[in-house]
Amino acid sequence: ADVKKAFALLSKKLKSRNYKLNNNLTKIKSLEKLIRYSKDISEIKLGNKNQIIADNLILNIEELLDISYNEDIVSKVNIKIISPDQKNIFTHTKLDFFPIAAKKSGILGTGETIELNGICTMLTAFEENTGYEPCNMGSSEGILKQKVVFDKIGTPKNTDYIINIEVIIKEGRAMKADGIIEAYKISDKISQKIRNLLKNIDTSRLNAKTFYNLKKDSALKLAIIKVVSGYGCMYDTFLKATEPCGIIGATNIRQMDNMPFLLTANEVMDGVIKPLQ
Repeated sequence: ADVKKAFALLSKKLKSRNYKLNNNLTKIKSLEKLIRYSKDISEIKLGNKNQIIADNLILNIEELLDISYNEDIVSKVNIKIISPDQKNIFTHTKLDFFPIAAKKSGILGTGETIELNGICTMLTAFEENTGYEPCNMGSSEGILKQKVVFDKIGTPKNTDYIINIEVIIKEGRAMKADGIIEAYKISDKISQKIRNLLKNIDTSRLNAKTFYNLKKDSALKLAIIKVVSGYGCMYDTFLKATEPCGIIGATNIRQMDNMPFLLTANEVMDGVIKPLQ
């Protein structure tokens, strides 16, 4: 709604000033190119080794959980695989939903990205002993199908398999920024083990879309300004991680005094913004 309002105001101002867009472009230069591949997954199965066979994702839960984390903040991590017909189950507060995508080449916004279709990762957390559910105003623990509206932007499809990463935070740490950030880092480390499977996939038979970052001389220059959270705890935002929708390697804008960052449309589409809210 805010974007539509901004464009309406811009259109009104341009009209009042009799501004005419010059369509006679003297030069179009391609600055960067992003190729996004999609790999369909029809089922997640448990096995002895993490691998992708045809359209099946085989996961070894014990291997996925073999990661390091700050044991002063987190006491335990669990992983549950939720099939599309298993939504009548209890889950703790949902910190995030995000896809599994990996950079095959380049950095975010450029090069090649491979994303898995048919699965989604759900990060949940709660505090041990107290049972506190980390939230801003109103937690989201409860029966999954009652707490999530599926098939929306930012939520899984109704037909998706869900990889539920459940982080149990130590008492007194779920209300602090470092507790929430540690939970996100854990989800990123686990996701990376699946991302690594994508880097060796043959992309010749995958669906691909190419996006160019173009510089158009003599064209109207347009920027979209987005205000993001940078207060701490459940109000943090990270930018430019190593992998799409990741947090490891990213910049915490709060620690940069919430200074503005310039992002391209391709970077945003490639998962450069990681909101912790």
